[in-house]
Amino acid sequence: MWVQIGKLTVKEDNYKQEDYDFRKVNLYTVQYNKIDEFESLLAKRLEADKAMGLKYNHIVYKAMYGYPVNTYMVLIPDKSKIDYYMHQDERNAKRKNNKDYTEIYKKEDKLRSIIRMDHLIRIPNQ
Repeated sequence: MWVQIGKLTVKEDNYKQEDYDFRKVNLYTVQYNKIDEFESLLAKRLEADKAMGLKYNHIVYKAMYGYPVNTYMVLIPDKSKIDYYMHQDERNAKRKNNKDYTEIYKKEDKLRSIIRMDHLIRIPNQ
């Protein structure tokens, strides 16, 4: 069972799941004794994105049953796979010039291990 973590989730205004046919999916684990630190760093990173004017959907779930409770799933929806990678490149271009962002990201990244990266594409009903 997965529970959405509201404080770590960012959705654009008027977000509707059905408007996004593509999702980048990341699953990762966090060291048990570092969960609070990890969540705090992720929240700071999302705030840094917001301060840079970056708007995108970043939806975080935490495992509560079925996976160890230190497992997170992040969905980053976009209109298509091409749109996702185009927008990701644009975001990363802004991020690489922001020292605060890169420091936060480095600290956060050391606390997690990616266990799966995937793409989901919804085929609309015809």
